Amino acid sequence: MKTFLLLFATISLATATWATSTDSFQKRVPAAPGGKLVVDVDFGRIEVRTHDGDEVSVEASRTVTLRSEAQETQFLADRPISLTENGGVVSLRSRKPGGWKWLFGSKLEANYVIQVPAAFAATLETRGGGIHVTGLKGTVRAKTSGGGLRFSTIQGDVHGHTSGGTIAADECDGEIVLETSGGTIDVSGGSGSVQADTSGGSIRIREFKGHAHAETSGGTITLDRVKGGLKASTSGGSIQASLNGSVSDEVELETSGGSITFRVAEGSAFELDAETSGGGVKSEFTVEAEGKRKRSQVRGSVNGGGKLVTLRTSGGTIRVRKLEQP
Repeated sequence: MKTFLLLFATISLATATWATSTDSFQKRVPAAPGGKLVVDVDFGRIEVRTHDGDEVSVEASRTVTLRSEAQETQFLADRPISLTENGGVVSLRSRKPGGWKWLFGSKLEANYVIQVPAAFAATLETRGGGIHVTGLKGTVRAKTSGGGLRFSTIQGDVHGHTSGGTIAADECDGEIVLETSGGTIDVSGGSGSVQADTSGGSIRIREFKGHAHAETSGGTITLDRVKGGLKASTSGGSIQASLNGSVSDEVELETSGGSITFRVAEGSAFELDAETSGGGVKSEFTVEAEGKRKRSQVRGSVNGGGKLVTLRTSGGTIRVRKLEQP
């Protein structure tokens, strides 16, 4: 009992020594439309919005919990927040060269809210926090080591990478490349092309106008009413895919651990190549089959033929169905 009480007292005393310090930052710099925002911070959430002014404004707050107030003050002093403009490039930085060693029980929080002209490009990076970008008319590149990404109404190419979070893109137009090592990806609306890649989650792409490429090692894939070519691959889930319109480009769907359902308008013309090792192939379309038709394999033309639709699964049924019109 004495040993337990001594241990409890020691832990309580150690916990009591931890403190919390905060700081804040506000600044504006002139910035005409057509410029670029560069954000490079050690930690914290980044939010970028648009406004009608010819300037970039920043409001930031940071909260640090370390073993002592002196350590916290030094920690923040080693990472001063700066906002500068040079030749149309606005830079927001707060990073100590070489980084830092994480201490048990420490807590780091920061929030950066940035407003820029609508016609602006952005390159954003944080080592720990989410990133949200809305309304930009320019290329957006965002990278975080530990947080989610969200892009809304971007008119320009979008490249997003996170090592541990979900990704969402709504009504974005351009080349969209999204990568996460541990989360889901959700794309809604938009146009151009989209490439979504995750190692540990599901992927859903809806009402997108353009080529869609989805790849996951551990989840399902849903491609709903996409207007363009489709390519999807998963090692651990099913695939549901439908086209909004005819088969205008090649379709390639493959899974090692689930079923495949492909839906397309009744009058669509295409070449079907469907094969499964662990189930059957079922089609609501009349297929002018090449050679003798097999239960697990169907090859042939639909409505006279056209672009190739390739469907492969090692562990489920393949279904080709007529899309119900809304």
